[in-house]
Amino acid sequence: MKILIVHDSRYGNGEKVAETLKDVLGKTTSLVKVGHVRNLESLPPPEDVPDLVIVGAAVRMFQVSRASRKWLKKLDKSVGKSGAAVVFGAVFLTHMLKEKSIQGYGRRYLRCMQKMKNLDYVFPEWLSGQVEGQEGPLMEHVLPKTEKFAADLEKWMKEIKI
Repeated sequence: MKILIVHDSRYGNGEKVAETLKDVLGKTTSLVKVGHVRNLESLPPPEDVPDLVIVGAAVRMFQVSRASRKWLKKLDKSVGKSGAAVVFGAVFLTHMLKEKSIQGYGRRYLRCMQKMKNLDYVFPEWLSGQVEGQEGPLMEHVLPKTEKFAADLEKWMKEIKI
């Protein structure tokens, strides 16, 4: 299984979440690539379309990163032109907001992925990566929560996989 994990990290918090996801998901495959949304301008060629794409975004100034949303649309268009499809998708957010306040952002970002035409299945949960301050660090509970998210994602994919 080919996995692509994309983050939009300014201070390294999204990258830590992405690397933790890679560590857990990489136990079952060695084909896991992690990259910053701005460094992945060139999308994978048709023969390298990933089976799973996880896209992380930061919530800054009360909005989800435009770069991540734009990257999702660009991926959808690129994959569609190739005639291929991404099988699975999932999202995560890094933010400073209280868990109660971030829920709407998470649901809307998840819907952005669900609108992709060239993506078969979207994990119905999203991962919240709360940081202590503008530059971080991540709250103490985030990385264990990330490991659980990755394990739940793997279990969900096995249930769906035909």
